[in-house]
Amino acid sequence: MKTFEQTCTKRVSWVLTTKDRPRYFSEALSRARELKGEDDELIVVDGSGGGETADIISRWGSHVDLYIHENDERDTEAFNKGVLVSRGVFFKQLTDDDVFPPDGNHKAFDVMEAHPEIDMLLCGGMKTTGTVGHPVCLPPESNFGHLPSDVLRYGASGVGFFFRRKCFAKYGLLDKGWQIADNEYVLRLIQRGGCVRFCRLFTYIHPILKHSLLQRSPISVAAEVDMMLRMVGLSERIDHNEWREGYEPVWDGGFS
Repeated sequence: MKTFEQTCTKRVSWVLTTKDRPRYFSEALSRARELKGEDDELIVVDGSGGGETADIISRWGSHVDLYIHENDERDTEAFNKGVLVSRGVFFKQLTDDDVFPPDGNHKAFDVMEAHPEIDMLLCGGMKTTGTVGHPVCLPPESNFGHLPSDVLRYGASGVGFFFRRKCFAKYGLLDKGWQIADNEYVLRLIQRGGCVRFCRLFTYIHPILKHSLLQRSPISVAAEVDMMLRMVGLSERIDHNEWREGYEPVWDGGFS
């Protein structure tokens, strides 16, 4: 007799998702090598129709354990494929145009090991617009994860997500029907009683680029935010900048 986690043959499943961005992918694959530990696995899910990513894999992908190459409509589809084929106790998506500092990412899973009650850990980092950086780190008194409305009050960027993989069995996969599927998933977990915490660790650098969702589809994103407001019983949007005023980030690994 075994528990789910006792059947897992890897500690962390790092899943690098990409589509039609070979220049970004080549750099992301190199960075992923620094994240993968000896008890981990690296999975690449390539949703493109071309062969450039496959060529990069053939030349530089010796540390890739599994490569999936077939057309995906959305990034959420690639994410879900990664969940279904992975073997780790923990799960982390790596996007091809973001940077994931190894120290913060490794510490995030140490926190999850020390707190087995946590289904999903949300960590901080930096969003950049051109040369301007915008730190994402919640104040200690935020108490994130206790109310579904926390997602709308503080935001929940998917680049800062760390999962205990069995939470997908309890709360389902990402919903492909949502543009902001990352926000919807956190809201869903909290609504259904999942344990979601914010940890003050620096785990990503997320550049806002022309192909970023908010730049590409601002109207549809705004419509989905309004839908989420109705889901939690709110009638007005919450100002994300309210909690940021006067707060200097503290990267001490504590909970907020």
